[in-house]
Amino acid sequence: MNQKTNKKSATKAATSGKAGELEWNFVNGVLTISGDGEISDYDDYTSSTSKYKRHTPDGKIYTPDEHRSPWYPFREKITKIVFNGNITKKSLYVFHGFENLSSVTFENHTFLSNYDDIIDRTMQGYTLVDIWNIDSWFIEQIYRMLQELRQKSYGFGSKEWVTIVERMTFCFKEANKETCSVKNEFEAEYFNSMPERKIELEKSYYGKREEIESYREAMLNEGLELFCKHFRSLWW
Repeated sequence: MNQKTNKKSATKAATSGKAGELEWNFVNGVLTISGDGEISDYDDYTSSTSKYKRHTPDGKIYTPDEHRSPWYPFREKITKIVFNGNITKKSLYVFHGFENLSSVTFENHTFLSNYDDIIDRTMQGYTLVDIWNIDSWFIEQIYRMLQELRQKSYGFGSKEWVTIVERMTFCFKEANKETCSVKNEFEAEYFNSMPERKIELEKSYYGKREEIESYREAMLNEGLELFCKHFRSLWW
């Protein structure tokens, strides 16, 4: 009897609970968030710029489970979100990855801050912030998508194709400032030095920065060339 009760409680806990100052529950495709207050600063969007990003020993980026939203496991099953209360949030990525979302409802005069950002990110995958930085957004997204393609399509292509995808992924990784493997060894000292020392480091710092920018540009050009050449084959 106790085993059955515990099992039932565990199932309930997995589909409802606290989200910061609010309550949430997931039933039959519907995510309901209720109460007055702020949703915790979750980050369901794993990228090089993620606030809580971590790296595996082989360099892959991931977000620890404790920093993901409690409804993250159901993101592909959620078709509707119901907001009920005066709700605020910190992160743009707390509702990221809702691929099947088709409806958002506000009940009892709900107020939701950053509503446009939430809906844009959820429904179309980007916001005005991304448009303002479309070059960086594009490089980052292509890198992430190619990474997943590479990881999931190994069994479907020749060794030559695997090599092409790996090279394309590497190029976009190096083109991204956040994930580029080449770093400016003078940067930390330059920005933390007294004026006299900064003057001494100036030539070295800016010389290295120009070198890195040229390298990243070369990687971007190679990545784009490969991307265009093999565009119709980028599927799995």
